[in-house]
Amino acid sequence: MLSMEGDALDWYLWMEDRFSFRDWYDFKIQLCGRFSSSIANNTYHKLLNLKQESSILECRAEFE
Repeated sequence: MLSMEGDALDWYLWMEDRFSFRDWYDFKIQLCGRFSSSIANNTYHKLLNLKQESSILECRAEFE
């Protein structure tokens, strides 16, 4: 929330007041659903879902 401004901050305050987010994952899904036009192909969404499933070097390469 500290980095939000404009429409994103207004949306966050409205959502938090009415529904509250269950956890970080719920927040990410709601945020992407509201502000992403194409979640499946969105680079930001891919970054949020990056998980280390192999060596740290392979994960770093995927991140970069």
